[in-house]
Amino acid sequence: MEKEYKNQQKTYYIISLLLICGIIYFICYQVFHLKFFFPGSICLFHDIIHLYCPGCGGTRAVNALLHLNFVDSFLFHPIVPYGFFVFLYYYMGATYTFMIKKNGRLYYRLPALLLWIALFIVAANFILRNILLVFFGIDPLHDLIFYYKPL
Repeated sequence: MEKEYKNQQKTYYIISLLLICGIIYFICYQVFHLKFFFPGSICLFHDIIHLYCPGCGGTRAVNALLHLNFVDSFLFHPIVPYGFFVFLYYYMGATYTFMIKKNGRLYYRLPALLLWIALFIVAANFILRNILLVFFGIDPLHDLIFYYKPL
């Protein structure tokens, strides 16, 4: 039981640290107008196979989410706003649990269904984007349309 408690406290600490980093980034970007450049990386699906990978659009979705544009974030990659709301759900539940239990122990689990939903969202997004691109010439991210021009 003690080991499980320590692991849960580590998870809570890491999530809090990520939240603090996100807030610092948001303040630097919105208040001080500092722009951070994240260089692109090589994506085999994108550069060699000319298809979208399961994560394509994720960085743009995070950027849109940081600008509080939830619609664009969802259109770029739906897993990012989904992850954001699952994070909020976990964080509010963990905080509530921590405040109710006065002994200082935090024990809050996310349902496994949320993971299965996330996997379904990534797979469906991957399959749907590539079907739209290859068979219908519709490119939602406007990156690969020059490879698949409609006839």
